[in-house]
Amino acid sequence: MVWRKFRNKSHQADPALNIEPPAALPDRPNLRGRSGSEAQENIHRSPTQKSAISTFAHLPYPTSILRPNSGADAERSRSRSRDRRLDPLGLNVVYDPGPARTVDIIFVHGLGGTSRQTWSKNRNPDLFWPQTWLPSEPETACARILSFGYNVNFKSIGPKSLSGVTDFAKDLLFEMRFGKDNKSEDLNIGKIPVIFVVHSMGGLVAKKAYILGKDDNEYRSVLSSVSAMVFLATPHRGTGLAEILNKILSVSIALSPKQYITELNKNSPALEEINEQFRHIAPKIQIVSFYETLETPLGIMKLMVLDKDSSILGYPDEISKQLYADHHDVCKYSSPQDPNYISVRNILAALVARCRAPDPAFSKQAEDFKKVDVLLAVYERPDNDCSFFRDRWMPDTCDWILSDPSFQAWADQSKPASILWLHALPASGKSVLCSYVINYLKESGALCQYFFFRFGDQAKRSPTELLRSIASQIARDVPSFRRRLSELSDDGLRLDKADARSLWKALFVTKFISAPPPGPLYWVVDALDESDHPSVLLELFSIELSSLCLPIRVIFTSRHNQKLSLAFDRLAVHNTVRSLALDTNHSDISIYIEKEVEYIVGTVEFKRDVITRILERANRNFLWVHITLQEICQCHSSEEIDQILRDVPPEMEVIYERMQKSITQNAKPSERELARNILMWTTCARRSLYLHELAEALRPDFPVFLDLRRTIGYTCGELIVVDAKNRVTMVHQTARDYLINTPDMPLSIHPPRAHTELFRRSISVLMDRSLRSILRQIDIKSFLLYAATSWAYHLNLTLNASDESLDLLTAFFRGPFVLTWINLLAIAEQLKVLVYASHALETFTKRRRKGDIAKSPLLHRLRDLETLDLWALDLLKLIGKFGSNLGSNPESIYKIIPQFCPYDSMMYQQFGQKSISRSVVSVTGISSTSWDDSLAKLSIGNDNQGLSVSAAGRYIGILTITGTICLIDALTLQITRRIPHNEIVSTMAFSSDGDLLVSYGFHTCKVWHTASGKQLHRIPNPVGSRALEMKFTDNDSTILMCSDDKLIRKVALERIRDGWQTPDPAILREESTLEGAYTNTPCWIAFNTNASYIAVAYRGFPLSVWGLDKPRLIGRCKRMTDQRRINRNAWTGVDRVTWHPYSGDVLGLYNDGCAFKWHPFEDESQEVMAGASEIVCSPDGVFFATSDANGVVKLWNFQHFSLVYQLMYENPVTDLAFSPDCRQLYDIRGSFCNIWEPNVLIRMSETDERASELGSITHTSASEVDAKLLSPIVSLAAVQNGNLYCVGNDEGFVQIFDPTKGYTTELWRSATMMTIDQLVFDQSGQRIAATEIGGKVVVKSIKALTSNTQPFKWEVNTILDTRVNLESGGIQGLLLHPHSKFLFLPSQTSAQVWSLAEKEICASTIFKNPRTIRKWINHPLDPSSILAFEYGLIVMYRWQNLTEVATGFFDLPELQPANLDEISSRRPSGQGLLSPSEMECSIDRVLLSQCGTYILAEFALGKQICVFKTAALSLPEGIRTVLEPTFLPSAIVCRVKVTLGILPTDHFVFVNMENWVCTWRLGSGDDAPKIRQHYFLPRDWVNADCLRLCLLLADGTLLCPKDGEVAVIRSDLRSDW
Repeated sequence: MVWRKFRNKSHQADPALNIEPPAALPDRPNLRGRSGSEAQENIHRSPTQKSAISTFAHLPYPTSILRPNSGADAERSRSRSRDRRLDPLGLNVVYDPGPARTVDIIFVHGLGGTSRQTWSKNRNPDLFWPQTWLPSEPETACARILSFGYNVNFKSIGPKSLSGVTDFAKDLLFEMRFGKDNKSEDLNIGKIPVIFVVHSMGGLVAKKAYILGKDDNEYRSVLSSVSAMVFLATPHRGTGLAEILNKILSVSIALSPKQYITELNKNSPALEEINEQFRHIAPKIQIVSFYETLETPLGIMKLMVLDKDSSILGYPDEISKQLYADHHDVCKYSSPQDPNYISVRNILAALVARCRAPDPAFSKQAEDFKKVDVLLAVYERPDNDCSFFRDRWMPDTCDWILSDPSFQAWADQSKPASILWLHALPASGKSVLCSYVINYLKESGALCQYFFFRFGDQAKRSPTELLRSIASQIARDVPSFRRRLSELSDDGLRLDKADARSLWKALFVTKFISAPPPGPLYWVVDALDESDHPSVLLELFSIELSSLCLPIRVIFTSRHNQKLSLAFDRLAVHNTVRSLALDTNHSDISIYIEKEVEYIVGTVEFKRDVITRILERANRNFLWVHITLQEICQCHSSEEIDQILRDVPPEMEVIYERMQKSITQNAKPSERELARNILMWTTCARRSLYLHELAEALRPDFPVFLDLRRTIGYTCGELIVVDAKNRVTMVHQTARDYLINTPDMPLSIHPPRAHTELFRRSISVLMDRSLRSILRQIDIKSFLLYAATSWAYHLNLTLNASDESLDLLTAFFRGPFVLTWINLLAIAEQLKVLVYASHALETFTKRRRKGDIAKSPLLHRLRDLETLDLWALDLLKLIGKFGSNLGSNPESIYKIIPQFCPYDSMMYQQFGQKSISRSVVSVTGISSTSWDDSLAKLSIGNDNQGLSVSAAGRYIGILTITGTICLIDALTLQITRRIPHNEIVSTMAFSSDGDLLVSYGFHTCKVWHTASGKQLHRIPNPVGSRALEMKFTDNDSTILMCSDDKLIRKVALERIRDGWQTPDPAILREESTLEGAYTNTPCWIAFNTNASYIAVAYRGFPLSVWGLDKPRLIGRCKRMTDQRRINRNAWTGVDRVTWHPYSGDVLGLYNDGCAFKWHPFEDESQEVMAGASEIVCSPDGVFFATSDANGVVKLWNFQHFSLVYQLMYENPVTDLAFSPDCRQLYDIRGSFCNIWEPNVLIRMSETDERASELGSITHTSASEVDAKLLSPIVSLAAVQNGNLYCVGNDEGFVQIFDPTKGYTTELWRSATMMTIDQLVFDQSGQRIAATEIGGKVVVKSIKALTSNTQPFKWEVNTILDTRVNLESGGIQGLLLHPHSKFLFLPSQTSAQVWSLAEKEICASTIFKNPRTIRKWINHPLDPSSILAFEYGLIVMYRWQNLTEVATGFFDLPELQPANLDEISSRRPSGQGLLSPSEMECSIDRVLLSQCGTYILAEFALGKQICVFKTAALSLPEGIRTVLEPTFLPSAIVCRVKVTLGILPTDHFVFVNMENWVCTWRLGSGDDAPKIRQHYFLPRDWVNADCLRLCLLLADGTLLCPKDGEVAVIRSDLRSDW
């Protein structure tokens, strides 16, 4: 690394002098043979690159710098004074385009400048570019241009100036508000957008004006129009040269110090105040900062006026760029072809274009960027790291790499893609070289992405973070890649928790974009050895780079070690890998030393001697050279330099020891303690802290610091550096290693003790009762957020489970602080920390119990440990069950979530049970007292059975025995559609992204588009073949299929008419024979991940693996006869087989139920007795799952082949699948799909490689769960205006509940155990009717038998028990006469009325239009009538004879085609997709309001909802009445997922798309903000079956079925959330 100095140049001149150079700068010499233009383009010299001039030889300041001392000088001075007088003060129009103006550009000059000369090269009026060039540019011709002048001539004669930046800012504000043009007309600034272009101190004036105007009513309207500020070398943080200038002015004749110069001092209070105030309002405008890179000539010397750190604000969306100019010429240009002018012009053109009119393309691009960042969870750009090292680059260094043959071959586009490994010793300049290569590639126009692994930042150690960052950068460089990611985000996909392998496969292996980028992508990855898992990252490149969907070339840098060397050797099998040892940096070090020694006063011979002696001992170590030069710069004589060169040790450890002794030798005890604390935080923090975070972390033990940066330098010397973004880091990783590994030194760090202290300070910050009230005001970069996200990290790394730590944890988790902490994490989108904290608590309690073995039982504190154990479980379940709710509504943790937690959880015990009166909701009726692993139980239809399940993208696909495929949205867990193949289907498969689905039927194979459900292709099947396995391959452009005739076929989707093709009929043709074996039809087949191999299982022949790329038999699986060897003649049949996604292992089940893994190339195997019948491997390869005939599902660790989880649940499993994010497990049991979310999967999905933050997450024992889920409820009915409700379940049980008393009684059960699919009460609540799936109808009378000592008992008598045979789909409705005289049973084509007294049919009818969909309801006002709702029509029938007595008509608004498309793509259909006419002319649901005043009707699959007043439905007989219902506004309807009813208060109640129970007052208009949210339903409660059955009672109580029970949710729906 080329190291730079951070020293105060106290002898240099003021940064904002603006004194013109005497002559133009000479042309810069070529860099090592390159052209001048090349050299100019590649120069990026930070101010920190200038040497600290030797402290023993101050250069004098000649008087001529400030005062003329000759006649020529005097004349030149008088000429400049005349120029200044000609430059007008105030705000003056330079150019006005007239009525066409769309934006105002205001130029503000700096110290010593004027309104025109500041912007004119060599004071030439023809080069006043704001007037001469800018108006002629097409992009800026529509802008009015103004220039503001104010008197800041520091050579003005007179008393000490009292004017300051604030005074100049007020002048600017006044001119903007009240200024006149040259025609004495108002300037009218503020009517259109305003862009400031400001130089030097003018930037401070503009910032201060913006701050003042925002708080002043007089100027607020003017300042609100400011859209952008372009800063040209503005001293945002001041400069140390200001004080020098004022001192010179104070001793000069007739000159005096200036207040505005004083305010330019480095970190002056005035500047800090401006920056602090501006920081809060700056996000509203676009910030652009240009900074100088050349020294400014001042008299006989040149000085760097402003460093980059002071010229850049460092805001998130700030645009910054270097200009190849000094401080004067950064705003003056020689011609319109001047590269600096072009840079400024281009940014102004872009800003003007944004102001001119909203650009839809630009808005779409910005929206896409936001979606990509959310999708990838990327919140920090890598630019900071690159700039950090780029600032340490010195001109003329590193360019040797461009001529190196290995680098040239790597960069050459005409050669195949390759990997270049640069390795070297520590501190040898690898990171700076990376920054140079990145800069070179970007300036060359190449598409370059990069990542710097950082040892001091836990968030920058994971391969997943690298892949997310790289993908985010590609999205900015490649529009098609960005659009594709945006589409995935719209589909609801989240990649924030995906592991490295899944990310790699999803983004870079599969065909992600249709067209490749215009050129190769160059990746630069620095410090691979500092990654947590370098082997994981390198394994991803174990395929040919040419096979990736993007053309990638990669540079890795690292130290050299044997493990990495072997890893790169393995990569060389598939790719060209070049290795380059960085032992050629001798010239770079030499250049660096020469530049630094140049400033030492001495003879040429003396300097040469110093250079030679340093080079002899440098050993290619830049850090050693840097530290040595730092010591030399402290010397005051040549003898001292000579002594340094003799004494400085060559080993870094000895140098660190010297530095440590230097720090502590003369320091006060308080200073040593401060240094130790700063070093402790810097070495052991989870990530690098910012200065303000470190200041907060040191409180209250240390006072408020006036200048913490300076304090760090004073107390910690060169061990710590503060970068340009104010992040505090160790000077190098070797320094950190030294402090940790030298326990006897005064400042040494003992990591376990340090982490204990950091844990104490972090968790203590969170135990503030006032914290909840200020959470929304907290800066996202405050130390409080660090403490919230890091205390678990520090706890996990403590040495022992001390009493102090246990006390802190107990106090934290038993108090209200834990809820505030969770709230803060949700606000900061850091809920994954809950997983880390859960693991840290588990580790702590285990460590404590282990330590308690030797202690007295009285000291074991079992209750405290149990509390922490329960909280460890709760934290996992909170993110699993309520993660999405917390993310969107963080404050729900206080009053909603605790009520939905099980009774035995700590959440409920501490904040639910004791806080019911303060909660917005209460929940009863659920008997389960502990957390379960069930997320949902989805019915695929009582008359259907599931065969297989698979998942991809956002879809879960279930293949049924009827050939229908149910598609389930993985986010909402609802069936989105049913795709009918119309044949028996043997297998199905998704494309890699889930966009396509292929199903193989008896006669045809069909390809479907999953989002729309449309059939894309129909392919005739080969005669007599049945597909056993299918897979999309070749970037989802080809379908590969293997059938039972042992032939592999494929079809290209682009050549679908060619049909199935057989590449090689010889594949799978077994020629050799084995004794006792026969190659019958395969029982199972599996392709590997990239379809290059196929595993074929037989019951009478060994498992065989064949290669497909090069057709050949790879090997046969021979079973082990003992633990030591494989019997080559022994084999066992295999029932199931699958592939590990990455390792090349085959997983399978032998005939006896043993699970095994076998590597066909290495012929190594391992097995375990699982007793399983199904097996599946997780997409990340960490786990595999098995199931057996008893319904037991087991999770196994693949690497160790050990059991980690076991789930016991009734009913055998037909098939298993993991979710794409490996967080959930799906199984098929009969007609249900169960979705499980075990803790072990939550933990792994949330942590992946980042689990290393808490150490390796291992499992020493398997957890067991006995899932006793009750039979699901399929029907629910409640007594009108009463508390009783009745349920019927899937097993034919009918139960009645009284929630007020908590009593549950079984009324009866079906003798045939058939599903009770419909239930209804009569008006009295003493009669109940039910129908069964098989057509049986039962009517019962019920009567409660009360007792003072016993629960309710019920007397149940049968009124009717019969079987009804209705055609066209059976009974499709059930009505009981209000007084229980009749029973109404309709079907699609006919209806019957039964007399309950006579127990026979008393009336029947056949409908004229059998295709019309009808919904039936009792007339709310006329007990003798029934109402039939159709689309646009209501028909009234008589109960007694089913005669049609009256009709009412109403018009429905026509649905737009876009709405129809949305319906067809989102809503399920039992018969497949509905046609637009069917959707438009369908009625879905009819509900009587809870007060009986209204009837709600839903049409067109819920896209139209209308309200009828019941009084208007008393239709006159024999008359066709026109009805006028009230249609709910579309702004309301589009938010409705399920309609619940209308309360007596006229509030419409519904569940919205985010599963919140909401109300909206009828007649309050279509204003969506008037919707009130009350509480949400947890996602494991919400599925289509649950929501369809929910009942709302008149008092607002909601009855919600869940897992075979009914949750009674009480809430005051008069108050919103």
